[in-house]
Amino acid sequence: MKEITIAFRKVKKDSSIISKIIGWKEKANYSHVEIAFEETSGVYKSLVALPENKVLIYKNRFFKKDSWDIMKLEVTDEQYGTAREICDGYIGAKYDLAGILGFITPFKDRADEWFCSEATSNTLKCIGYEPMRYIEASDVGIRELLDILDFNSNKLNR
Repeated sequence: MKEITIAFRKVKKDSSIISKIIGWKEKANYSHVEIAFEETSGVYKSLVALPENKVLIYKNRFFKKDSWDIMKLEVTDEQYGTAREICDGYIGAKYDLAGILGFITPFKDRADEWFCSEATSNTLKCIGYEPMRYIEASDVGIRELLDILDFNSNKLNR
Protein backbone atom coordinates (compact mmCIF):
# COMPACT_ATOMS: atom_id res chain seq x y z
CA MET A 1 0.00 0.00 0.00
CA LYS A 2 1.04 3.58 -0.70
CA GLU A 3 -0.28 7.03 0.11
CA ILE A 4 -1.40 9.92 -2.04
CA THR A 5 -1.47 13.31 -0.35
CA ILE A 6 -4.37 15.72 -0.81
CA ALA A 7 -3.44 19.24 0.32
CA PHE A 8 -5.79 22.18 0.84
CA ARG A 9 -4.41 25.73 1.03
CA LYS A 10 -5.88 27.72 3.90
CA VAL A 11 -7.52 31.11 3.46
CA LYS A 12 -5.73 33.46 5.85
CA LYS A 13 -5.87 37.17 6.68
CA ASP A 14 -3.03 37.89 4.24
CA SER A 15 -4.49 35.73 1.41
CA SER A 16 -5.26 37.38 -1.91
CA ILE A 17 -8.73 38.76 -2.52
CA ILE A 18 -9.29 35.96 -5.08
CA SER A 19 -8.44 33.32 -2.46
CA LYS A 20 -10.81 34.96 0.00
CA ILE A 21 -13.61 35.06 -2.59
CA ILE A 22 -13.07 31.38 -3.46
CA GLY A 23 -13.14 30.41 0.22
CA TRP A 24 -16.31 32.47 0.75
CA LYS A 25 -18.02 31.13 -2.38
CA GLU A 26 -17.10 27.53 -1.52
CA LYS A 27 -18.10 28.01 2.13
CA ALA A 28 -14.70 26.63 3.09
CA ASN A 29 -11.57 27.78 4.87
CA TYR A 30 -9.62 26.75 1.77
CA SER A 31 -9.05 28.31 -1.63
CA HIS A 32 -7.00 25.68 -3.48
CA VAL A 33 -6.30 21.95 -3.54
CA GLU A 34 -3.41 19.86 -4.87
CA ILE A 35 -2.79 16.16 -5.27
CA ALA A 36 0.76 15.28 -4.31
CA PHE A 37 3.24 12.44 -3.97
CA GLU A 38 5.79 12.39 -1.16
CA GLU A 39 9.27 12.18 -2.66
CA THR A 40 11.27 12.28 0.56
CA SER A 41 10.20 12.90 4.13
CA GLY A 42 8.14 16.08 4.06
CA VAL A 43 8.93 17.01 0.44
CA TYR A 44 6.17 16.49 -2.10
CA LYS A 45 5.90 16.52 -5.87
CA SER A 46 2.61 18.35 -6.20
CA LEU A 47 0.36 18.93 -9.22
CA VAL A 48 -0.27 22.67 -9.41
CA ALA A 49 -3.27 24.04 -11.31
CA LEU A 50 -3.35 27.79 -10.77
CA PRO A 51 -4.40 30.55 -13.18
CA GLU A 52 -1.12 32.45 -12.82
CA ASN A 53 0.78 29.46 -14.25
CA LYS A 54 -1.59 29.20 -17.25
CA VAL A 55 -0.66 25.49 -17.51
CA LEU A 56 -0.47 22.64 -15.02
CA ILE A 57 2.97 22.00 -13.58
CA TYR A 58 4.67 19.98 -10.87
CA LYS A 59 6.11 21.91 -7.98
CA ASN A 60 8.14 20.75 -5.02
CA ARG A 61 6.15 21.55 -1.90
CA PHE A 62 6.72 21.38 1.84
CA PHE A 63 3.07 22.07 2.83
CA LYS A 64 3.82 24.27 5.82
CA LYS A 65 1.37 23.71 8.63
CA ASP A 66 0.37 27.37 8.88
CA SER A 67 -0.69 27.51 5.19
CA TRP A 68 -1.86 23.99 4.32
CA ASP A 69 -3.93 21.16 5.75
CA ILE A 70 -3.24 17.72 4.33
CA MET A 71 -4.60 14.21 4.39
CA LYS A 72 -3.12 10.93 3.26
CA LEU A 73 -5.24 8.66 1.10
CA GLU A 74 -4.14 5.03 1.27
CA VAL A 75 -4.19 3.34 -2.14
CA THR A 76 -2.84 0.17 -3.71
CA ASP A 77 0.52 0.21 -5.46
CA GLU A 78 -1.34 -0.04 -8.78
CA GLN A 79 -3.62 2.92 -7.96
CA TYR A 80 -0.60 4.95 -6.89
CA GLY A 81 1.22 4.23 -10.14
CA THR A 82 -1.87 5.07 -12.18
CA ALA A 83 -2.35 8.33 -10.27
CA ARG A 84 1.26 9.33 -11.02
CA GLU A 85 0.76 8.54 -14.72
CA ILE A 86 -2.47 10.55 -14.84
CA CYS A 87 -0.86 13.54 -13.13
CA ASP A 88 2.18 13.30 -15.43
CA GLY A 89 -0.28 13.52 -18.33
CA TYR A 90 -1.72 16.80 -17.03
CA ILE A 91 1.65 18.57 -17.19
CA GLY A 92 1.49 21.33 -19.80
CA ALA A 93 -2.32 21.18 -20.08
CA LYS A 94 -4.01 24.58 -19.92
CA TYR A 95 -5.59 25.96 -16.78
CA ASP A 96 -9.40 25.92 -17.13
CA LEU A 97 -10.37 29.48 -16.29
CA ALA A 98 -13.76 29.13 -18.02
CA GLY A 99 -14.45 25.97 -16.01
CA ILE A 100 -13.67 27.59 -12.68
CA LEU A 101 -15.78 30.61 -13.63
CA GLY A 102 -18.56 28.12 -14.43
CA PHE A 103 -19.23 27.85 -10.71
CA ILE A 104 -20.50 31.45 -10.75
CA THR A 105 -21.25 32.17 -14.43
CA PRO A 106 -22.87 30.27 -17.34
CA PHE A 107 -19.46 29.40 -18.86
CA LYS A 108 -18.82 25.70 -19.36
CA ASP A 109 -15.92 23.44 -18.56
CA ARG A 110 -13.40 22.67 -21.30
CA ALA A 111 -12.50 19.00 -21.66
CA ASP A 112 -8.79 19.57 -22.35
CA GLU A 113 -8.24 22.14 -19.59
CA TRP A 114 -8.16 21.70 -15.80
CA PHE A 115 -8.66 23.61 -12.56
CA CYS A 116 -7.33 22.44 -9.19
CA SER A 117 -10.24 20.48 -7.73
CA GLU A 118 -11.14 19.08 -11.15
CA ALA A 119 -7.65 17.59 -11.73
CA THR A 120 -7.60 16.16 -8.20
CA SER A 121 -11.13 14.72 -8.49
CA ASN A 122 -10.54 13.29 -11.95
CA THR A 123 -7.36 11.56 -10.78
CA LEU A 124 -9.20 10.00 -7.84
CA LYS A 125 -12.06 8.93 -10.10
CA CYS A 126 -9.69 7.35 -12.64
CA ILE A 127 -7.89 5.28 -9.99
CA GLY A 128 -11.22 3.88 -8.80
CA TYR A 129 -11.71 5.88 -5.61
CA GLU A 130 -15.23 4.69 -4.82
CA PRO A 131 -16.81 7.96 -3.57
CA MET A 132 -15.96 9.54 -6.97
CA ARG A 133 -17.53 6.74 -9.00
CA TYR A 134 -20.66 8.56 -10.22
CA ILE A 135 -19.43 12.13 -9.91
CA GLU A 136 -18.34 14.31 -12.83
CA ALA A 137 -14.95 15.78 -11.89
CA SER A 138 -15.68 19.10 -13.61
CA ASP A 139 -18.59 19.63 -11.18
CA VAL A 140 -16.43 19.20 -8.07
CA GLY A 141 -15.43 22.36 -6.29
CA ILE A 142 -13.38 22.59 -3.14
CA ARG A 143 -16.39 22.31 -0.79
CA GLU A 144 -17.66 19.14 -2.48
CA LEU A 145 -14.19 17.59 -2.52
CA LEU A 146 -13.81 18.32 1.20
CA ASP A 147 -17.11 16.53 1.79
CA ILE A 148 -16.33 13.57 -0.51
CA LEU A 149 -13.01 13.00 1.26
CA ASP A 150 -14.54 13.59 4.72
CA PHE A 151 -11.56 15.87 5.05
CA ASN A 152 -12.35 17.31 8.50
CA SER A 153 -12.26 13.79 9.94
CA ASN A 154 -9.24 12.65 7.92
CA LYS A 155 -6.83 15.60 7.87
CA LEU A 156 -3.56 15.04 9.62
CA ASN A 157 -2.92 16.68 12.95
CA ARG A 158 0.49 18.26 12.54
